[in-house]
Amino acid sequence: MLSQARNIVRSGRNTLIFEVYSISMKKLLAALFFLPLAAFGQSEEIEVRSEIKEVTLYLSGAQETRSARINIPAGNSTLKFIGLPGDIQANSIQVKGVSDFTILSLNFQQNHLTETEEDPELAPLRDSLEALTFAHSLLQAEKSALTEERSMFQNNRRLANNNGLSVDDLNEISEHNADRIRAIDTKLFSLSKTEEKVNKQIQKLNAQVTQVVNGRKRAKGEITVSINAKNKMTNTLVQVSYLTYSAGWKPFYDIRAEEVGGPVKLTYKAHVRQSTGSDWDNVKLTLSTTNPNISNTKPNIPVWYLDFAQDNPIYDVRATSNTGYLISGNTSSGKGAQEQAVLTQNTLNAEFKIASNYSIPSDGVEYVVEIGAYDFKSLYRYSTVPKLRQESYLMARITGWNEYSLLPANSNIYFRGTFIGKSYLQTNTTKDTLELSLGADDGVIVQRKNVSEMQSKSATGNTKKKQEDFEITIRNTKSIAIEIEIEDQIPLSVQKEITVDVLEISGAEYNKENGKLIWKLSVPPGETKKLKLSYVVKYPKNYVIGNL
Repeated sequence: MLSQARNIVRSGRNTLIFEVYSISMKKLLAALFFLPLAAFGQSEEIEVRSEIKEVTLYLSGAQETRSARINIPAGNSTLKFIGLPGDIQANSIQVKGVSDFTILSLNFQQNHLTETEEDPELAPLRDSLEALTFAHSLLQAEKSALTEERSMFQNNRRLANNNGLSVDDLNEISEHNADRIRAIDTKLFSLSKTEEKVNKQIQKLNAQVTQVVNGRKRAKGEITVSINAKNKMTNTLVQVSYLTYSAGWKPFYDIRAEEVGGPVKLTYKAHVRQSTGSDWDNVKLTLSTTNPNISNTKPNIPVWYLDFAQDNPIYDVRATSNTGYLISGNTSSGKGAQEQAVLTQNTLNAEFKIASNYSIPSDGVEYVVEIGAYDFKSLYRYSTVPKLRQESYLMARITGWNEYSLLPANSNIYFRGTFIGKSYLQTNTTKDTLELSLGADDGVIVQRKNVSEMQSKSATGNTKKKQEDFEITIRNTKSIAIEIEIEDQIPLSVQKEITVDVLEISGAEYNKENGKLIWKLSVPPGETKKLKLSYVVKYPKNYVIGNL
């Protein structure tokens, strides 16, 4: 009876709990049902997969512009742009659409959980790796079988010695076993060498796979935009742009001249690289001479203190500084058009709008983009510094170059279709004329030699005197006359006890401030001209001049 009662009580208690739970759930469901929509499911999230349509590439950094067409419901909703670079500068994000909606808020975050798409480059690498791994397994299996066979023949040799066979039989078996063991050893050696080669190939492929995978293994970025639309919109265009530093470009030039007296053709090119995590496929490309990585704040000149106790000037600790950014890397060719870019110049920078669309993979490799090709009328002359190097260099002087926003950069020099070498085009100059070196010309022979040297004491016996006499020879072996500029120098004294007297400079232009001598000559074809340079240095006999 007692047990029955306990069961009745327990049953009643469970029934009561169930009824209370049922009532509570009904009230909760009723409450949720009658809640306003604004409090439940307030904002619909729309995942946006966008395509890169335009890129403005800076010297360090790039502004990507992505586009997508989406359906937007009326009211509040959230647009989530996915698959973006992980290093987006949040303050650079811009969102716009052709339809009427209001942006309520904007947020950028990195997503470390998103799986990166498989790089197409990985498939052939992994196929090759699988084939080599299988070949390696076959090699190991064959080596194992041969090792087992070798062990068997060694055992046969020992068994034969214990079976009471004749000497002739034993010799025959022994020779057979020895021959087979030698053949097995030879085969094992060959297989080991093959295995080494296969292992090296496997290591190389694994390294390539690792490189490709690591290049793609980076956090993706997501831009979340909360918007409010008055009306439902279908297939509406939405664009988002942002700045990433995983890209950049640097200029270089091809400089070509066919004949002395003809125009100089300068081809303006760019090395473009990007590792944003997304390939640029058929994008509209603009190259900007701006570097957003450099501070745009005007520096303040610091207070300059002088103190006897310090070897160097002391500056106010509140001084500010700006730092630049250098881009480097290996070069390779890329896909692109040979059309002229459209140059736009404003107060702060210049932009080159590339005529045709380009495709640049996200591999960090530098690809060539042609900006434009320009012909310049040029004045040609030769230049030589025989004291330092007895070669004559063909120089081209061009004007009008500052109309094309040329940046300082390396250049490839071609003369008459032949690659001469590399040079550096220095465009950071206030001069209207830009001088280009087209390389050394062995058709103009230059020599500088010391023809006499005298050192003697003066009459007082307290002064040494050293005289230097040089002869400079210029020979024109070409079929046309040339204009040539020869540069040399007279030493300058910084001590009153040392004097320099100029004896002969053959009509050179003499700059007494820096000691430079310049001769400007016209040399007819097949002729030779000679110049003389002579000076005397006087100084106390108890002193030694180290660089005389």
